[in-house]
Amino acid sequence: MPAQKTHSSLIQERRVLRFGLMTAFLSIIASALLLRIGFFTVSPFRLPVPILIITMGISILTPLTCLAVGFGFLRRRKFLRLFVLLLSIWLFLAAFSYLIEEVAIPASLLFFIVSMLFSSSILAVDDVFPFQVFSAVGSFITIAAGTLLETSRLDIPSINTYLIVVLALVSLVYLFYLLTQRILPSLQIRLLNFSLAVSLIPLIAISYLVMTNQRSSFENQMRESLKVAAAAKAEEVDAFFSSTKEMMRANASLPIFSRYLSIPENWRPSDIENELYSTIESLSLANITQGDVLSFGLLNASGIVEYDSDPERVGADESQSDYFRSSYSSGISYVADLVFQPDQQPEIIFSSPVFGEENQVLGVLRARFSLQSIDRLLRSETTTYNDQVFPIIIDFLYIRIVDTLQPQYRFYPIMEYTTDQINQLKRNGSLPVSFSEDQQEPSDDLLSLINAYRSYQESFFTKDLDKKPDNISEFGAVLRLTSVPWFLIYPQTQSNLLAVYEQQNNQLIFYIGLFGASIAIIASLIARTISKPILALTRTAEKVSGGDLQIQAAISTKDEIGALARAFNSMTSQLRDLIFSLEDRVQQRTLEITKQNERLTFRSQQLKTIAEVAGSVTATQDLQSLLTNVTHLINQRFGFYHIGVFLLDQNNEYAVLKAANSEGGQRMLKRNHRLRVGQVGIVGYATGQGRPRIATDVGEDAIYFNNPDLPNTRSEMALPLKIGSQVIGALDVQSQVPNAFTEEDIELFSILADQIAIAIMNNNLYEETNRALEDMKRTHQRYLKNEWAAVAGQKQRDGVVRYSANSGLSKTNAISQDPDILEDKRVKINSRPSPADPKVNITELTVPINLRGETIAVIRLQQENEQDLFWNAAKINTIQQIADQIALTLESARLFEQTLRRAERDRKAFEITNRIRSTTNFEDMIQIAVEEIKRELNVQQAQITIQKKNQEELAAPSAAEKTKTGQLVLNSSLQESNEVK
Repeated sequence: MPAQKTHSSLIQERRVLRFGLMTAFLSIIASALLLRIGFFTVSPFRLPVPILIITMGISILTPLTCLAVGFGFLRRRKFLRLFVLLLSIWLFLAAFSYLIEEVAIPASLLFFIVSMLFSSSILAVDDVFPFQVFSAVGSFITIAAGTLLETSRLDIPSINTYLIVVLALVSLVYLFYLLTQRILPSLQIRLLNFSLAVSLIPLIAISYLVMTNQRSSFENQMRESLKVAAAAKAEEVDAFFSSTKEMMRANASLPIFSRYLSIPENWRPSDIENELYSTIESLSLANITQGDVLSFGLLNASGIVEYDSDPERVGADESQSDYFRSSYSSGISYVADLVFQPDQQPEIIFSSPVFGEENQVLGVLRARFSLQSIDRLLRSETTTYNDQVFPIIIDFLYIRIVDTLQPQYRFYPIMEYTTDQINQLKRNGSLPVSFSEDQQEPSDDLLSLINAYRSYQESFFTKDLDKKPDNISEFGAVLRLTSVPWFLIYPQTQSNLLAVYEQQNNQLIFYIGLFGASIAIIASLIARTISKPILALTRTAEKVSGGDLQIQAAISTKDEIGALARAFNSMTSQLRDLIFSLEDRVQQRTLEITKQNERLTFRSQQLKTIAEVAGSVTATQDLQSLLTNVTHLINQRFGFYHIGVFLLDQNNEYAVLKAANSEGGQRMLKRNHRLRVGQVGIVGYATGQGRPRIATDVGEDAIYFNNPDLPNTRSEMALPLKIGSQVIGALDVQSQVPNAFTEEDIELFSILADQIAIAIMNNNLYEETNRALEDMKRTHQRYLKNEWAAVAGQKQRDGVVRYSANSGLSKTNAISQDPDILEDKRVKINSRPSPADPKVNITELTVPINLRGETIAVIRLQQENEQDLFWNAAKINTIQQIADQIALTLESARLFEQTLRRAERDRKAFEITNRIRSTTNFEDMIQIAVEEIKRELNVQQAQITIQKKNQEELAAPSAAEKTKTGQLVLNSSLQESNEVK
């Protein structure tokens, strides 16, 4: 148990180290992002200096705390260790929620999941309820810090994304640990997880839907309000142009203008000219107070300025202008494009035709307006939420007529023009004369808005048009004016509007966080209430399993858990009583098992002894030695008084004692003790019936044979020696102790008796086999001796080949010189002086050539030297190996020669038979047979005599008659022949 506990502690510390390093690494990355993006890019001076210092301290303290906890800080104080770790992580995430926008929700959820992960698995404690409350309250405070506390937060989307990714990873790790059962949370944790999953997941989903719908409705509301405002502003601009055109039409219809133009120039009276001058001046004075009208002028049918409130324009030729030609030719009022006069402000020219009495066009009334009227209509405005609206007017040449968002770019094109295009626009008066190519500031955003409106009629947009560092986009609408070919872009800032929305959204998030924290605390209370009695019962069960049977489970409720506690207490009482009662039975049973074990041990020792005895017996090949060893081994191993082995005689009438170990048994062997089978004694019974027999008390056993040579016998056991169903003898075991043998001894010693019977049978078979082999060996030796004697006789007649180192090859009768050399089968070494020179010694080595135990030849080696030649064992072994090879070679040659002779004899018989069969005449057959026999046997005379049936022998006929009668007579001696025999 201590080793297992230490191993579990080491595994937990490794897990704490891994998660501590991971948490420190993730917090360092988040701190680096905050320092790199937040403090060095997004102007940190928006935050108070103390807050910056506190944030920096927390960013440094949190990784250090995680590392310290991972490396074993406060290892023995688990509760404080977990609290310090979670507190540092909570301060870190709360600071992020307070300083950075839109990280309150992921930071609070991340802290809650990390708290659950650490408190339930990594740094598991016995009572997790305080940490559950701390995680719920900490998550709520994190949300409150990011929603209710007013401060200038940093907008760092990358940190928001980073926290969401970390939240997803931690959630997946927690789920993976739960699903793979790498952590086994307690019942309280499982109940809390289930209740939070049932309550918070729907709450989060509903909150997300509410926030999404709220944002969608808020955006729709903003669009509708913006659409109404933009349309109203466009109507104002169109109304200005429409009213001005109507005013010009009304002024052009005054009678003074038609009367003046209808009279030729030389006939015009002075009063008409004065009336014209006063009328034009009054029209100018009527609008000049607002600075809108620059001048009024009357143009005749030739486009010459008859009179103008600006004296410098009197007499000017404006016949080529668009406003003159359009009004004069069409007979309707006209608004000209924006025109930049040299060294003057841009102006808008309105023109209207002057009709005569016959409705003919006599001339054109022209008015030059400045842009002040447009500027007054399109100046910046403030909305309900104190956001600013910055109208922008773009003409059909993509030139900014009005730009209240970026006034420095007024009259600048929003698209890039070439130098030639710019010069042409300046000549046409569409651009100021002072504008140069280097001053171009094209705006792709404005150009894309107009193109989108032209292509898709997309009127709403959200773009960052002012390019300020706040990174807040403007939203607005694009409309086209109906009176002039201009585009109205109506952007509106949304900082205050978004602030209102964020305030509402933050309030909603705050209440959701409060509601979620309340649910988590309530769920923790419920889980603790449900799990507390179960955990108490579990601890009680663990103590009972540890051996404490006196403990009782506390019954605190009357529900199913209380019923379970009562049942457990009842079971513990019954178990306690059962254990106490079982102790006596176990002790008694232990004694019985001990005795049984002793008996089994003794019996196994007996079996082992029998196996050893059987092994020793079967290793002996001599029958008498085998039986004697059996008696002595059994006596040595088992200590019995007398052991005897009986074998049946050839007639199976008597069981004859063959071996015994006792002194009385030795006397019995000397007098050839025997018992009649089936009649005398226990041995006679066993050999007759073929069954073992025990005499537990020989004095009371009627079958027992009272043997005077064994007076101390008190019990006896006889076991038949059987091979299959045949009884060959008996094993007699006698003891001086009454009742020394049991049925188990019969089973045990029957195994030994069977082994002895098999050993006897094997011994008999072994002896029979040896006798058969000796007979075969002697027969074969006689055969070899006869065959090689015949070969020796033949060679003696022919002469044998002998090789001498001095004389070379010679044919001599070597065997006749040494008649006893073939009888002596040993290697001989002789040394004698040389007859020629006594100083020289002749050393001879004689090695027999043996073939299957029979000497068929010898090898004789002779050396003459002044000193004796030393024949060592290696040289003698080499010569003996050569001799063995020569013996095999000579035997192969003899057999080959014998085979050739037989083949030649068979060939001759076959040829004679073929010649006899070559004729069908009987006398010819007889004649051929006699001739062939005479020729093949090389005899002088041969005859064949055919004897009639039941006829006595006749006298020997003459030679001619003998030939005719077929009698074969060999009366000549055999001649020398070269026949191969």
